Amino acid sequence: IEDMIGDRLPKFLEGQYICQVSDWIRKKVVHMNGGMWLDCDFICFQNLDGVVDMSKSFDYASWDEWCNRWMDNFFVAKKGSLMLEAAMEYIEKAYTEKGTKVEWCEGSTNALNYAYSLHKWQKVLKFPDHVISFTSAMEDEFFFNPYYGVGEYTSFGAMTSCHHMAESLKQWDEKT
Repeated sequence: IEDMIGDRLPKFLEGQYICQVSDWIRKKVVHMNGGMWLDCDFICFQNLDGVVDMSKSFDYASWDEWCNRWMDNFFVAKKGSLMLEAAMEYIEKAYTEKGTKVEWCEGSTNALNYAYSLHKWQKVLKFPDHVISFTSAMEDEFFFNPYYGVGEYTSFGAMTSCHHMAESLKQWDEKT
């Protein structure tokens, strides 16, 4: 990462919670190189080469987890993406103005929704809900519910949540 963004983070990121810092870093890295960002809590159900290839054709492609709010935990973008550039500018302005009092989704969904409002006529794509499943892999039902169609996946994979993983593992361990 240092090779791409330098050995010091921009001043507006100082003191921010790690999630807010990573919201900017992921956009910066993909903006500089093009390609795909995939959070570590995504469980792949199939090869994603075809999705990665979309970064050659689309300015930005992602999904929405929460009612028309663009997400940045699974996305592809071309090098120099206008969506990512506008989102990074939004983050810098919001973090500079609000300091460490930014909203939880300020650097992710808020930044991307702002970017989309400026660049909705760019080549952007929102994946249909069924191609990325939002789930908690820490629930028994994930492994045993036929809804998830183990072995018959029609989605790219499942976006889980690491935010509460330690507590979920503890509860799961207590059940078994």
